[in-house]
Amino acid sequence: MFAFNDYFEILRRLVSFDTQSSDISVFDKSNKELIEYAANFLEDLGFKVELMPLPNGKYNLMAALNGKDGGVMLSSHTDTVPCDAKLWQSDPFELIQKGEKLYGLGACDMKGFAALSLYFAKSIAQRGSNKPLQVALTADEETSMIGAQNFINSKDVAPDLIIIGEPSSLHCISAHKGYMARKAVFKGKSCHSSDPSQGINAIKLASLFINELNLFEQELKTYRDERFSVPYPTINIGAIHGGDSINRVCAEAELLFDVRPTPFFEAKKIDRRLRAIIETINERFADAGAIEILYPDIDVFDNKNRHILSIFEELLGEDSIGVSYCTEASLLKNLGSTVVFGPGNIANAHQIDEHIEIGEIEKCYYLLEKIYEKLY
Repeated sequence: MFAFNDYFEILRRLVSFDTQSSDISVFDKSNKELIEYAANFLEDLGFKVELMPLPNGKYNLMAALNGKDGGVMLSSHTDTVPCDAKLWQSDPFELIQKGEKLYGLGACDMKGFAALSLYFAKSIAQRGSNKPLQVALTADEETSMIGAQNFINSKDVAPDLIIIGEPSSLHCISAHKGYMARKAVFKGKSCHSSDPSQGINAIKLASLFINELNLFEQELKTYRDERFSVPYPTINIGAIHGGDSINRVCAEAELLFDVRPTPFFEAKKIDRRLRAIIETINERFADAGAIEILYPDIDVFDNKNRHILSIFEELLGEDSIGVSYCTEASLLKNLGSTVVFGPGNIANAHQIDEHIEIGEIEKCYYLLEKIYEKLY
């Protein structure tokens, strides 16, 4: 039976730890206290627990009951996005129940599932199961994904099924797009605007690139994958910077853009096209343009393991789906067959007064029990 009060206490503790992650150092917090709490909790249940220090001073946790080979791994990231407490109706680090909802920073994304993992681990340990169960907690999914990147180096971990409990409204996500962050830099030649012919306008160079990028974007729409609500790779130009004076020809400009590839049109094909566009510009204006990778690409995720997917599809009475956002599944898939499946609505993630439905948590618990049993 699902004991809500016990679950609430675990989630209350997890929410109380400030584990905001940010590329801005003043907002970036450690997850050490949360990891230590989870480690003590799981060790008391008989799990073999390993803490994994990361280069940035944060930690991953790997805990195993009945070994690291086979079984189910429940995986959660421990960090949250930054928040402005003044905008919340309650303290974001205090778990509050209002009716059938639980409010707190990370309650939906994704401490709600992390708490459920600990609660489920307690239930399995107390009943004396001999089936393998692992619990994984990672750092900095909301920023660099350094936790998952380091975690996949744990070559001695080989679960049959990895469940990443991101909020999916209890749909089974078997595929999602990748993510590529790029910066295009254009260098021209400055001169007085009274005679623009004496210079090379970097903003105009950027506009040539944008025109070609728009044509490429239209072509990408022909590579359809109907599993996704936006069923083709997308390109978004998020920022443009260039120029400093209205009466001077701009000498340097840059634009930041991202691409979300699908399994049908992957990153290597996209990079080839981007390089070709830049080369065309450089043929006209020598070495005027270059593309930089802002941070490592996130690979597409596409699980085709019908045995695993059929377990979820039979229990849920619906097919698995694809989504356009990214998760650690792109990395953890290297350790075992992976799905994204958890309580909570993704629309509530990263929001003021973040919350999760109690009914979904309880339903997820009973589904995890059935999945754990059906796997064997």
